[in-house]
Order: sequence, then C-alpha cells, then structure tokens
Amino acid sequence: MKRADWHLRANVFVVIYLLAALISGVVSALSVEKELSWLTIHLLLLGAVTNGILTWSEHFVGALLWSRPVNRIRQISIVLILNAGILGVLAGISMALDWLVVVSGVAIAVITAFYLRGVNRLIKGSINRKFVGVIRYYQVAGISIFFGIYFGASIVFMTETDPWEPKFHLAHLHANLLGWVGITMIGTLVTLWPTILRTPMHPRALVAAALGLKFLVAGLILVVGGALIDNRVLYVVGDLLYLIGVLVALFPAALLIRNRVPDRASSWMILMGIIGLLVLLILNAVTAIANDNPEEILKVIEAHMLALLAPWLVRSNDL
Repeated sequence: MKRADWHLRANVFVVIYLLAALISGVVSALSVEKELSWLTIHLLLLGAVTNGILTWSEHFVGALLWSRPVNRIRQISIVLILNAGILGVLAGISMALDWLVVVSGVAIAVITAFYLRGVNRLIKGSINRKFVGVIRYYQVAGISIFFGIYFGASIVFMTETDPWEPKFHLAHLHANLLGWVGITMIGTLVTLWPTILRTPMHPRALVAAALGLKFLVAGLILVVGGALIDNRVLYVVGDLLYLIGVLVALFPAALLIRNRVPDRASSWMILMGIIGLLVLLILNAVTAIANDNPEEILKVIEAHMLALLAPWLVRSNDL
C-alpha cells in the first residue's frame, strides 16, 4: 500500500469522528444548556484528534530521522485497537458502564505505550540525529495522555457532588488538551511550518524548540497540579509558562513570514489555529484569576475548544 493510500484510508476515522462531533455540537448548541456536551468534546479530542496524531506522528518522526518505513500491519493494528478503545469509552460513559470505561482507557494507554515504543525505536535506528530534540515533543505528549486517561477514568467513579470531581475533570482536560494535543501540535509545527511556507527552516528553530519544550513541560505540570489542589496561583503561573513555551518554540517559525507570507487556505488555517491557542491560554489565565470555581474555567475552555481545534483538523486531512 502506498503512503498516500494508507493516510487516505486512516484519515477516514478522523473524518467520521469530525462529522459526528459536528452533529453532536449542533445538537448541543440547540439544547437548553447551549454548551458543548461531553460527547462532542470526546468525539473531537479522543476520536478525531487522537486518531490524527497516531496516524501522522510516526510518519513525521520517520521522515525527520530518515528511518525505515513503518510496518503497515503494525499501524493498522494500532488504529483498530485504538478505535475499539475510543468506542468503548464513548459507550461506557453513555451507558454508565464504569468497567467498560476503565478497560477501554487501559486499551488506549497500551496502544499509546506501543506508539511511544515505536518512536523510541525509530530514534535508536536513526541515521540523522539532528531532529531528535523535536521528537521529544511527541514523547512528552505521549506521557501526558497517560495522566489524562488516569484522571478521566477516576472521574467515572465520582459523583457530581464530589469536591474532587471538577478538579480531576480540569486536570483531565489539561493533560489531554495542553499535553497530548498541544505539545504534539507545537512540536510538529517546528518543522512543518517551514514546509508549508516552502521556505528553509530558521537557523535557531531547533534551539528554540528545545528551550520552549522546557517551559511547556513546566507549565503543564503546574497547571495540572494547580487544578488538582485547587491552587489558582500555581494554575495561572503554569498557564503563563505554557504560553511562554509556545511563543519561544514557535518564534523562529513566526519570523519566516518575513520571507514568505502564507498563500494557501490550509496555511492560513494553521496560523489561525496558533492564534486560537494563544487566545485560549490567555482566556484560561484571566478566567482563573477572576474565578475560584474550577467549573467556570472548564466552561471557558470547552466553549472555545472547537474554534481552536477545527483549523488543525481540517489541515490534517489536507496533508
């Protein structure tokens, strides 16, 4: 199977989840609450985004490291087991089957570990070590989802009146959104953005990426920790550190616009996605400063999540 054929077929899952999320989002918008439902959010993040990451990340890693082609049987197995786990989580939450949510979460964690093992093997077998620092983004992001799965699985055993429920919910969302999704996207852009603009990478790009990752990790740890212990100071500081990490990591990429302005719809969508991420981080910090209620912070993030992720997902199907 040719690479283009494989990605076309693998992206079918992304498209299906996107369409399902769109339908669910419309239903949510027409509801009395007029808020994104848990189903919409999970179809988007767990379904579409996670499929996109696992479909494309190893391809990017292999291309950067000049590694051997990835085994298609292995990739197909990852995609099938991953989606069995995703559907299990969605069904388990819908039908209040806690055991199914836990088992499905474990399946997703195992597949992620298998994916990380594959990335590590590509690094060890690489003949080009130049971009190993960028690959660390994928490894850190993969570790983040383990925590996201743990927090999410723990929530199913809590009642809505449990004081830990909104704290774990907030930690769950940040570990997945800023960790698994955010760090993956930022790391990918370090090398993908110059490719999109069809211009050479900035000479300081890799140094900035390595420094930016340190800020991103520190910020993520503080945000998740602040959410768990309900400490707004830690939460806001972590959010600002993460924001600094984004700016540091992508500043050399931003300078490339001086050489070549985005000239395609797909490149503009990526740019809008970056701006959306920065806006979301600022809104997150402002909301945390103004409110001491984790549920209010959750509402702000969830209300703006679709606008942030939609450009990235549309672009992922155009690659």
